[in-house]
Amino acid sequence: MLPLPPRRPCPYLRVPHVDGLRPEPKGERPLTDKAKVCKRGGWRAGVRVAVPRFKRWRYVRTVIRPVYLQLCQYLGTDPADWPGRWLDIPAEFTADPGAVITLAYPATWNPDSARQNHIDQLIRRHLGADLVPAFSAFHATWRHPPAPPDLARFDGYDLPAHRIHLATLAGGVKWIADLQDEEPHLFIAAGTGGGKTSTASVPAAHVRAHGWLVDIIDPKRRSYIDRKTGHDVLTNVPGIRVHTDIESMMWALEEFFLSMLGVNIAVGARTAWPGAFPARLLVIDEFGTFAGMAARMWRRTGGSGPSPALDQRRQIEWQSRQAGHRLVLAVHQPNLRLFGDSDSRGQYGYRLITGAYTTSLWRMTFGFAAPDRMGREDQGPGRRRGRRSRRPDPPGPARLDAGRRTPPVRADRPAPAGLVHRDAARPVDR
Repeated sequence: MLPLPPRRPCPYLRVPHVDGLRPEPKGERPLTDKAKVCKRGGWRAGVRVAVPRFKRWRYVRTVIRPVYLQLCQYLGTDPADWPGRWLDIPAEFTADPGAVITLAYPATWNPDSARQNHIDQLIRRHLGADLVPAFSAFHATWRHPPAPPDLARFDGYDLPAHRIHLATLAGGVKWIADLQDEEPHLFIAAGTGGGKTSTASVPAAHVRAHGWLVDIIDPKRRSYIDRKTGHDVLTNVPGIRVHTDIESMMWALEEFFLSMLGVNIAVGARTAWPGAFPARLLVIDEFGTFAGMAARMWRRTGGSGPSPALDQRRQIEWQSRQAGHRLVLAVHQPNLRLFGDSDSRGQYGYRLITGAYTTSLWRMTFGFAAPDRMGREDQGPGRRRGRRSRRPDPPGPARLDAGRRTPPVRADRPAPAGLVHRDAARPVDR
């Protein structure tokens, strides 16, 4: 049997130096401290080095490179460059709230505001719409927004009952809803998990602290139970009733409607004055779900057409201001199919969007384009992005300012001053 050749390490596997291994013999090429040839179990140690490097290479190719290729058009860099040279996205970015995305600028790049805006939109579209950008002279970074505190102090109790502090805008400006306005009702629009229930709890707690009576319709049956502790929220507070089953919810809406009607009848008959009755607030959480439940219950009883409960809600919107009854709705999207018509939706003078929003949600809530698209045309194939240019209308004739109508023009009669026949050479003065 022939003797086996002496065991020699693989020259292509270099592993970090480990204390306690046999030192390399003299006469061989010395290696750096970061890469020592392992004489004992060299292939295993090489695998331990090669696998992390392969994972890093695959992460760069599948995650960082697609984003970098789209950034090249704004940075002016070569798409063949190694993406990690310009863009760094930590692998644990999604799970680590302190992770930072870093983009290095080329040496000859001019960081103008238009390019920075395009880069910021691209990064947030791929990696998160809530990222907070920071642009400097040589690089740009994106971080996660700061996490909200577990408990936030509410400092709105010093305001009157009808003025509710719901949000604090940039610069410390308080956004206050006035429930004594001409359109005194409030609706809150947001997607699932956007904070509708938490925001609707603010006016409920505020007005109850000033003596109002509060009814809450909760189709989810668990909106006012703390998910972490299991404790009730606003459920055991005197003067606040939370309705979770369909019979109780229908009864609460009808009782609220009859209360408003009774106040108006008593004041109209001059048998009482409005201040003799307590003000009331009705909060309808998940209004779309409640409207569907009311419609199904009405059809099961053999009814046709819209549910009477929804008609009572519309009468509350129109007639409750003088009676001291207010509505707060939490909806996913305030479309006309849900409200019935624009007149009903127009009774909500205070509207609030919480969380992320889409263009359609913004338009349905406020009736105009979102702030980042106001005054701009839709961008698409064959369209140039830019501000809309509207020419001012030419000044009208003096007869219109005087209130006189334009007389008809007939072919057998001479045209009045300022008008000519349609077949004349010069244009008509409109």
